[in-house]
Amino acid sequence: MGRVGLRVGLIGAAVSLLVALLSLVPLAGNCLVWVFGLLLWAAQGALVAYWRPPRYDDVDVARAAALAGGIAVLVQGLGTILLAPVGLFLLGGTQGVLRLLPPPLFDAYAYVGVPPRALFSPPGVFLVSFLTCGLQFLFAPLVAAISAVVLARWWGESEADLWEDIRRPYMLEW
Repeated sequence: MGRVGLRVGLIGAAVSLLVALLSLVPLAGNCLVWVFGLLLWAAQGALVAYWRPPRYDDVDVARAAALAGGIAVLVQGLGTILLAPVGLFLLGGTQGVLRLLPPPLFDAYAYVGVPPRALFSPPGVFLVSFLTCGLQFLFAPLVAAISAVVLARWWGESEADLWEDIRRPYMLEW
C-alpha cells in the first residue's frame, strides 16, 4: 500500500503545484485555494481507495492516503510559501497592498497591535503564508485518510477480489 500512496502523492504533488500557482490570482486565488486543496486531498483518498489491492486493510488504506496527502501538501505548502512574495510584488508591493486595504481594517490592525506595513512586507507575507500553510499539514493527511477509508468501505470488495486467481492487474503491479 505504500507504493500506492507514493504514486497518488506524486500525482497530487503535480496537481498541487497548479493549486499553488492559483494563489497568485490577486483576489479569487486566495479565496479559492483552500477549496481546491480540500478537493485535492479528498480526491487523493478516493484514488487510494480505488487503487487498493485485493484483501485490503483499513489501516493500510488510511496510511497510504495520509502519505499521499502529506506529499501533496508539502509541495503545495512550499509552493505557496515561495510564491507569496511574488504575489505581493504583483499587487504593487507593500504600498500597493496598503492602498487596497479599507480604512476599518487599518483600525483593526492598530487595535490588535500589528502594524499593517510590517504585515504586508515581504517577510511578513512570508511569515503569514508559513503559518497558514502549517495548518494544512495537519488537515491534508487527515482528509485524505478519512476519504480513503470511507470510500473503500462504501465501494466494498468485489467478488473478483475474493478469488485467489485474480486476472486483472492492480495498482501495485506497475
